[in-house]
Amino acid sequence: MIILGIESATENASCALLSDTKLLGEYSLNTGKTHSENLMNIIDKLIVETEVELRDISGIAITKGPGSYTGLRIGISIAKSMSQTLKIPILSVSTLESLAYNLPCSENIINPILDARSNRIYTGIYRLTNNKIEESEKDSATNIEEHINFLKKQDYDKKIIFIGDGAVKHKELLKTEFKDKCTIAENYINIIKASSSAQAGLIKFKNKDLCSWRDFNPVYLRKTQAERNKK
Repeated sequence: MIILGIESATENASCALLSDTKLLGEYSLNTGKTHSENLMNIIDKLIVETEVELRDISGIAITKGPGSYTGLRIGISIAKSMSQTLKIPILSVSTLESLAYNLPCSENIINPILDARSNRIYTGIYRLTNNKIEESEKDSATNIEEHINFLKKQDYDKKIIFIGDGAVKHKELLKTEFKDKCTIAENYINIIKASSSAQAGLIKFKNKDLCSWRDFNPVYLRKTQAERNKK
């Protein structure tokens, strides 16, 4: 079984091929370039260099959002086209869930935070349960102050690991509010990686949590800027 992971929800364009036994290969370009310029190219390159046959790919793990509207649309268009052509399922992964999979062995509270500008954030709460990352609080769009107040009310008995570009942006505030109960993830794991999405997708595939290309749609959590302006 081989899963193709695709990531385009943020500035990082990433793709990975993951089997039951190992990571076959991964490309990531965190340059901020438009994904339309390089995402399909690195997918092609990855498939060629790993010598994986298209017929051997069992499913496509793709982040459904939240994230960049344009980035999500580009990645999802590619995933849908490949799913339809190869007749394989899409494995729908939350962007925040994928971030949480960057910390697959932590028994602490995992709090992915994505920056949504102007102190707005996308966030969710995840925990490691039975060797699997599981959602503890649903993904939401909020602001950093409201989220901090929410976390304080939970009175967690474990340390909170904050991960993502939103955690980096609000690093000093989070450290001030949570002190020794707070850890900010290192820079190299604060980006969303296709290999993490592929791992989440592999588990979904085994659990038959599948989606057809016809039914798969992005989850933005917030209206687009044009929709907000119109309102």
